[in-house]
Amino acid sequence: MSSGIKHVAYSLAGQCPHFRLSEKPRFGPKGEHGGEGFIERGNRIHKSFLSELKEAFENRGFNCIASDEEMAKSEFAIYDNTLKIRGLPDAVCKKGDTILLFEFKSYPLAYAELGDLNQIIIYYLLLSKKFIGKNIIPILIYSEGENVEHYEYIKIGDGDYQVPPAKYLILKDINKEFVENALEIFMTSNKVEGYVISSKDCDRCGNTSCIVKTGGLYGRY
Repeated sequence: MSSGIKHVAYSLAGQCPHFRLSEKPRFGPKGEHGGEGFIERGNRIHKSFLSELKEAFENRGFNCIASDEEMAKSEFAIYDNTLKIRGLPDAVCKKGDTILLFEFKSYPLAYAELGDLNQIIIYYLLLSKKFIGKNIIPILIYSEGENVEHYEYIKIGDGDYQVPPAKYLILKDINKEFVENALEIFMTSNKVEGYVISSKDCDRCGNTSCIVKTGGLYGRY
């Protein structure tokens, strides 16, 4: 049996991976998307942003995949038989020997969690083992909300790229050996469920007096 990369990423950070999202509508009744719940809103924002991101980089000559359906059938779907871990990156864009690896969060940078960083680093590590010699650039993205009418510019290598509005964190100088050793120890220690943590948004953790809280207003997508 294999574990999902997102589950492992948040467990490594000591955060509850069994996150519970409320379906109760929490957005006002007015407007195009009035009355929708967190899950519905998050999925919509996620899909819309990745579509814009794909278009932006394909306009610059990249070949991009930005949907779970396509990713699952692609060479970028991850399954590590040794560690028994699997996952699908949010988006990947490839041009020559350069591979852009994206993980998008539909909540703002202010709600960032260590598990977010772990997730994209694990994707990066496992894809680096699969695509030896390729220049893989991991980019963690946080939403700036909806109806933002400006575009951002980010620098990748020698090029400047116009991208949809968001906060872009381009990760550099990742110690792959350290991450791989930590991940191997974690996955083979039989303590994947050994954390104790609590939150009103956590399905399986029961220590209600725990001072460490996960989740929050926006949920996790």
